[in-house]
Amino acid sequence: MDVTQGVLRVKWVRIDETLGLLSVVVHHAVTDGWSLGVLVRELWTVYGNLRDDPSLAADRRLPVLPVQFVDYAHWQREIHGQGEYEEHLAYWRQQLESPVPVLAISEVRTGAGQTAAASRPVVIEAELVDALKRLARANKTSINVVLLTAYAMTLGRESGQDELLIQVPLAGRERVTEGLIGSFADAIVLRLDLSPGADLADLVRSTHTQLYDGIAHAVPLALLLQGVALKPAETLKLHRAILHWEQTVNLRRGNQGSQEGLLTKPFVPGEMERAQLAAQTQSVLNINAADDGSMRGDWLFSEAAIAPELMTRLVTRFHDQLQGFISPADAAAAPVEAPRVEESKSPVGLKSFSSRALFGSTK
Repeated sequence: MDVTQGVLRVKWVRIDETLGLLSVVVHHAVTDGWSLGVLVRELWTVYGNLRDDPSLAADRRLPVLPVQFVDYAHWQREIHGQGEYEEHLAYWRQQLESPVPVLAISEVRTGAGQTAAASRPVVIEAELVDALKRLARANKTSINVVLLTAYAMTLGRESGQDELLIQVPLAGRERVTEGLIGSFADAIVLRLDLSPGADLADLVRSTHTQLYDGIAHAVPLALLLQGVALKPAETLKLHRAILHWEQTVNLRRGNQGSQEGLLTKPFVPGEMERAQLAAQTQSVLNINAADDGSMRGDWLFSEAAIAPELMTRLVTRFHDQLQGFISPADAAAAPVEAPRVEESKSPVGLKSFSSRALFGSTK
């Protein structure tokens, strides 16, 4: 998208007397996933008002927002200028002091700069989702903390490491900014401990504590990386897990939203987007809640970094890990074996690792 031509493009196409197509294209620099949900809900509201009674549309405008994105940007500049981030940066320097763990399964398969990408489907059945929610409630946390724990254990066991560096995205919003469209999303970097001998309850609680302590000390990611001793190689070629959970209107991977007379549908990412992701990171785990109670998504990966056989095995391991959390019963403190390395038929590699997740409430 050529930003010199604008970051928002809207086009209306009349197909016939009863059918039209509204195309909305927004650059990620000025929006985020949460904003897409806001945009669609407001579109539904306006459309519903016009459909019910066009003569009253002028009296049914969207409510005036108490703040705008420019106010948020001003607040951020004020906080930075007053040095209020320094205390938080001290926390991150302690958490991320060198040497930081770097996930190393084996060497990278091909030369740098390769952008071929592929994906593997990920499905967590509704019954398993329900059991994982019970496990989360038993440990007074959210299901995404349980998913993140399983994700870290999957890669930890594959590599034989008991400590992982994980990047977690945040919605970056306060209640007053929940109705705004803009680029609020940010991230924090967690250092998770998968110590051998720890039981499942301990691991989940440790992940929960690291996450919410990190949120309490959140600073803009660019400032965080600048303020700690992470090397470029430790922050660029990363693994990400995007765990969407009741955060936005679900508009990814062909999921649709509709009301009478109006259908909203996302543009399905094509090869160009896949190539861009593959050039920026080694893998992206993207999971959403589905209407049938299951959770579904894709694990996109760079073929330059990860062999298809390893990717298939990681997806299977991830599901097996979740299943192991609740078998034979929904035990919150089932023993967890120490990380281990399984023989790989194909030497493939992941140089460094992080996971991204959007976390829901603990209810």
